[in-house]
Amino acid sequence: MDRLQKNDRLYKRKMALAVRLIDGYTGEPLKEAFSGSASVRMTDGSVPVKKAEGYWVFWDNGERYRTLVVECPWFEREEQQLDMELWSKQQESVLEVWLRPETRYPCPAEE
Repeated sequence: MDRLQKNDRLYKRKMALAVRLIDGYTGEPLKEAFSGSASVRMTDGSVPVKKAEGYWVFWDNGERYRTLVVECPWFEREEQQLDMELWSKQQESVLEVWLRPETRYPCPAEE
């Protein structure tokens, strides 16, 4: 392992929140076909890291109140005000956001 030089710094980031999008029509996590076009962000400019299994991870930036915005062409825009102090006290920091389908949602054909 390389030694750190005098002016190198190590940073330890703390996760603030993980977001998982749920398709309100199927009740299942958002499929890759939908999640690829989803926009998940905070209004403070924070951009999440997209992880496997459909999670978006936001890092703690010291702000107490943050606003989550989720947009996807097949679902209604979702906006939630979050108190990060309350989220930091929870055992599991995963917020499931249930998305409401809009008229462009590709409903499965009736059998």
